[in-house]
Amino acid sequence: MNTFVVSLRDRPRVSSLICKSFEFLSVHIGKNNDKFNQNVLTPYFEGIYNSLIENAKRGEHQTNDNVNLMLSSYSALQQLCENAALESYDLLYSKLVPILG
Repeated sequence: MNTFVVSLRDRPRVSSLICKSFEFLSVHIGKNNDKFNQNVLTPYFEGIYNSLIENAKRGEHQTNDNVNLMLSSYSALQQLCENAALESYDLLYSKLVPILG
């Protein structure tokens, strides 16, 4: 998982593909786990969340090779939050309240 998070800092095209990987992984886990206390991403939830937020704020939002890094990051983040396990809810609420407030 650490390799994926580190790869978010790579070129925008690579970073966008890593975001898609997080997005698809979150969707797949969400379909197989109907709101269990934990899932495979629970131990990494905070690190992935923070990395996706940081990635969305990079200066390279849209590049010449048709990569919209901000959109990719927020799309992955949305799926990560939507399919979070119950144990991640407290952390999720603590992260979302400042954004929404």
